[in-house]
Parts: sequence; structure tokens; C-alpha cells
Amino acid sequence: MKAPPILTGFGNGDVEVVEDRWLDEAARTVPRYTSYPTAHAFVPGFTSEVYADWLARIEGPIALYVHIPFCIERCAYCACNVIATKHRDAASAYLKLLGREVLAVSERLKKKVCVTRMHWGGGTPTYYTPAELRLAVQAIRGSFEFTEDAEISIEADPRVTTIEHLRMLRRLKFNRLSIGVQDFAPAVQAMIGRIQSAETTRRVVRNARALGFDSVNLDLVYGLPLQTERRIAQTMEPVVEMRPDRIAIYGYAHLPERVPNQRKIDPATVPGVRLRRRLEEVARKRLVEAGYVEVGLDHFALPTDPLAKAAKQRSVHRDFMGYTTSRDSTLVAVGVSSISELPQGLIQNVKKLSAYERALDRGELPVEKGCRTNADDLIRRHVIQRLMCDLEVRYEEVERAHAIRFEEYFKEELRELRVPDGLIAREIARETPVGLTVEPAARSLVRNVCYVFDRRARQSGDPPAGMSSAG
Repeated sequence: MKAPPILTGFGNGDVEVVEDRWLDEAARTVPRYTSYPTAHAFVPGFTSEVYADWLARIEGPIALYVHIPFCIERCAYCACNVIATKHRDAASAYLKLLGREVLAVSERLKKKVCVTRMHWGGGTPTYYTPAELRLAVQAIRGSFEFTEDAEISIEADPRVTTIEHLRMLRRLKFNRLSIGVQDFAPAVQAMIGRIQSAETTRRVVRNARALGFDSVNLDLVYGLPLQTERRIAQTMEPVVEMRPDRIAIYGYAHLPERVPNQRKIDPATVPGVRLRRRLEEVARKRLVEAGYVEVGLDHFALPTDPLAKAAKQRSVHRDFMGYTTSRDSTLVAVGVSSISELPQGLIQNVKKLSAYERALDRGELPVEKGCRTNADDLIRRHVIQRLMCDLEVRYEEVERAHAIRFEEYFKEELRELRVPDGLIAREIARETPVGLTVEPAARSLVRNVCYVFDRRARQSGDPPAGMSSAG
């Protein structure tokens, strides 16, 4: 019996049919492209001295990422670098180490640089008490200057985030809150080990709005074990009712060989490629019907949100912290496993807490691996960035920015796209008078188009560190 077609929602609310001919592309493993080069290109051997030199060369404003690895318990699906513990001593000690790293980083700058964005991720930043958060933020503000209109955001788990947390965060000038939801279906929650009612989430959303947060966002995940079209449709109703400013719907990557805690999940319960596409489209269609604007890949915003306005003007940018309206090109990250993105390249901190502490005790910046960027990387980053943000790259813009001829520089990539069985012939991408665009129906396959321009991943010959295009 022929499999039914997959429904795909578009920004104008129409629904078209995606044929099964794209399922092979949906099943391909490609990077998420939160950066270029991607983490797959990182190599060991980067030293404290190298990073210190890069920091000393920073001139303009920066974005600051703070990684908090602690959670009370680890969800079965989670692939983040977290430390699950109910014993708070180690977590309290970590804040002191974090303060030492912040000071060490700031001392290596030629001058106090301005922070235009700061994001706290994890883990669960609200694992800490309000008083602990205050001390940590004070340490950071003692080392960095913030612009008056700085965007300061934090991830929150509604199960542990109290009204006292929210009040303290507002006093500390946090103005954006990202709330983890994943899925509201009880069966799915039981399977992933994260029991969280819609009312628990609604309470945090309501309190955050009452306290004056500029933006309240919800994060969902599709492709989770035991998810069905009906269950994800039911999850979307309270989400739409809460009317968050932004919504992210990430695809779950089941990688038990790399993520040991995912071995708790019965692989038979994990949706296959076809169902994943259906789950994604059910969620997308509901949000479009509710008036949300699609931004890049997996993200949605209310029409009045600055991100939606920036998307319309083709001025959205993307980095490890997600989609942003900010143009700061330097990201300084602190905390275990965090990744900084500087003009010279990308560099990652050590992942183990013990190694982190030892490096700081030696007076070193706790880095372990990274990647130097070259002129070719910057050109390809431009192309991939525009595809991920706009689903389009305009050749003349790249030519002006990098003094190249696009058709000549990327002749091999364009040849691959144009072959009879290439992405253009398969109607995943299309050439226009000004450049290359991803077909609206193939939006979820934009990373496959990016991969054509990813020289580092393709030359390595190894499967990229990422996930399937189905999410």
C-alpha cells in the first residue's frame, strides 16, 4: 500500500503535499549549522595562550554566553552537557569557578568591552537560588559593561522556577525568558522523564508577563518517543493559548551511541522519518494558523516581535544562542563546554568540571579544542548564514562582501546542485535571477542545501556531527 503524502504548512497558511521522494534527504545526517565551521571541525591542542591572544584583539561589542550545567535530574532525551545532582555543594562551588573564569577572561581584554546580549543556558540556570543568581550576575557585571538596551535572557525550567526567581531576574535586568516545554502529553513526559503540566508552565508565563519581561518564549521538541500527530496537536493548543512571543520547535536527535542516557528510551518508540515530518508539520501548521511568522528553521515569532520584523527585512542572524536581531559578531562564552566564536575562530572550553577547576587553578583559561577560520570559511559562513536565516542567498551580496565571483568560486557546488538528480532538479532548491533559494515546501531541508557549501564536513569524509534533516 502506498504511504500517504506528508502535509506541509506554509507561511501563508496554505497546505501542500510533500512527496515521499524527499524522505531520503530528510533522513540524511547533517549539522545543525549554529556555526560555521561546525563543532565537527574542532581539533585539540588549543591553548590558554592562543585564546588570550584572540581575546586581546577584540575591539567591538560582544555577546556573552554563560553555561550552567546543573539539573536536579537528567531527562532521558537530553543531549546537553549537564550534571544531574540534588547535592548543591558542587553547584555552589561551580559559581565560584565561573566567577574566576569571568575575571580571567576580562583581564585579557585590552579594555572593558560592551555586552549587547547575554544568555544563560544549561542545564537549568534556575537550579540556583535567587540569591546565588544575584551573586553570579554581580560578578559578571563587575567585569563587563552592558549597553543600556542589552538583551539579557535565561532558560528556565517551570518545575523549579519560582516567583522569587522571576522577581530577582527582573531586578538583575533579565528581560527575556525561554521556558522549556518539550511536550505536554503525559505518555511522552513519562517516557522522557520530565513531568510538567501545562498549568505549571502557564503559571510561569503569567508571572513573567506580570513582572514585565519583554519577551517570553517556549521551547518544544518534536520526534520524541511516543509522540503522535494527535498528541502533538493537543500540546499545541495550550502553547497557542499562552501566546508566547517566540516559539522554537527543535527536532529530537536519537543518538544513544553518543548520548548514554538516551539508552533508557526504547528505540521502537522513537518516530521514524515519515512520522517526524508529520509531527513537525502539525506543529508548524497550527502556529501559522495562530498568526505566528516562521523565522529561519524551527523558529516562530509573533508579527509584532522584533525577530519577525527582522526576518521580513532579511536582517536576522544566527549563532550558538539561536536566531537574533543583533549584529554583534563576537561571542564570548564562559562555563564548562561552552563555545566562543571570535574573528580568528571558534574555541571550546573543557567539558569536565574537574578539568575546568584544574585549569583555573593553574591560572589558565580552561579551553581544550577549537578551529581557526580562514578566508574560505568566512565566505562559506556568509552563504550558510543567509540560507539558515532567509532560506535564500543572493550572489551579489556575497560578491560585494568578499570580492569574489560567486559562479566561479562555487562552480563545483553549483554544478552539484544543478545535476539531473541534484537538489534543484528535485525541487528542494531553486535558482532565481539574484541567487539561490530554498523552496517553501522544502523549508525543513534547508540544512541539506547548506551542506553542499560545507567544504570542511565534506572533505573530512566522516559523518557530520549533527542530526537527520527530519529534525
